[in-house]
Amino acid sequence: MIRFDPIKNRIYNDERSIKIGYRETRVLELLLKNSPEIVSKQDIINFAWGSEFIGDTSLAKSISLVRQGFVRLGIKETPIVTVPKIGYRLIDECVFIDSQVTSVTYIPLVTVSDHVPIDTHEIDALSVEQTLSDHQQSVSNRNRLCYFTTGCLLLASALMAFAKINDRSLGDTYPVNRLNEQWIGQMQVFQEQDMVLSPELEAILYKYQCDCVAYISEEPGHSELSLLDKATRQSVNIFYTPAQSDRVSAEIALFLKRGQL
Repeated sequence: MIRFDPIKNRIYNDERSIKIGYRETRVLELLLKNSPEIVSKQDIINFAWGSEFIGDTSLAKSISLVRQGFVRLGIKETPIVTVPKIGYRLIDECVFIDSQVTSVTYIPLVTVSDHVPIDTHEIDALSVEQTLSDHQQSVSNRNRLCYFTTGCLLLASALMAFAKINDRSLGDTYPVNRLNEQWIGQMQVFQEQDMVLSPELEAILYKYQCDCVAYISEEPGHSELSLLDKATRQSVNIFYTPAQSDRVSAEIALFLKRGQL
């Protein structure tokens, strides 16, 4: 069982604890909140990065880092499933959030007048000092707000000037990553632009024809094939190396057989 602590940004079990980044924590938190439903890529990006302009590559890297954390915890099959062209989903009842009850210590208040005699002159002096201190603090806060507002306006002006000089839109500054699309029989296949589909994998996909969408990606040390059956809405992730084509064929056959049950 994997436990997740979103406060300390870590995933752990009884044997090990793995530290993950803030973005990865936000990604896993949203997937866990909606498990086992599919969460779109754009929803994950909005939740984890807010208004920042990023592409699918940054999201894929964060997903890969979380999966590597699961592997380091001894999990052979990742609970995060890729749904091609849509997003990701987390398998139900695989990750549990760590809930800790924060205990609050209450300190009883003691009435000062019960122990110390009241001096009205000291009270008046303290009241004047407190009033002056509050006024100075208020002035300081207003000054800080003015400085902050001025800085924001200057930054906005600089950005607008930069945009006019370069005469390009945000869409040009932050290009969207595109995928190569091809059809192998009835199967719609997507992969990165710089990837080349191997003849062995192409032959396997020709062999198992179905109304499916396939997404092929390369991770450090292995490749990943994600299949989504349009009819059953079921999906599977297959991790393999170039020498494991037989395993890929067997996994696809088993996946299609389960969809017919």
